[in-house]
Amino acid sequence: MKQFHADYQTPEKLTQLTEEAHKRNWRGLFVSKGRQYKLTNPDLPSLQPWVNTTRPPAERFIFKRNPYFHRVDPNGQQLPYIDEVEINLASAGLIPAKAGSGEVDLQARYLRLDNYTFLKEGEENGNYQVNLWETGRGAQIALYPNMNAKDPEWRKLMQDVRFRRALSMAVNRNEINQVVYFGLAKDMANTVLPSCPLFKTEYATA
Repeated sequence: MKQFHADYQTPEKLTQLTEEAHKRNWRGLFVSKGRQYKLTNPDLPSLQPWVNTTRPPAERFIFKRNPYFHRVDPNGQQLPYIDEVEINLASAGLIPAKAGSGEVDLQARYLRLDNYTFLKEGEENGNYQVNLWETGRGAQIALYPNMNAKDPEWRKLMQDVRFRRALSMAVNRNEINQVVYFGLAKDMANTVLPSCPLFKTEYATA
């Protein structure tokens, strides 16, 4: 990354590189070349399990197994196991239909809970499996009363724990679960997931 930084590159060369990349200044160039998680620069060394070999813009990206990936399985075999991953871009609205017709090997993004029934119905004929992906958040939706409200009366009300408990009790979690989440969610307060070692039942039911 030194070659794209003003402290290490000549102004003339940096101007040339910036113009070639159609960036406004060297900072924009530097950021565009060093995006670790967007994978838009195939030349950038990476610690990820696969590295992108396709330069954007493109609709089909090929990711190759990173021979320098630093993790191994319990038997000492280097990860990842899969040598190549192909990612095809499609309109977000088409992705549930493509997944339902079996056009993908693995699809997690751009599938919503309201696609669940459609995908489950086609599971047997489409020869695929639908799994619910548990997020790392304790709640999909949570209410956070503003305890620093400018209005002194609102601030006093929000800071009263009795009001916040009453507000929590007034939320019909079971009804929300049945209507919005098809009964697939867990009725509980906003806390860590039950799989977390810090989970306590009293937090979930408080």
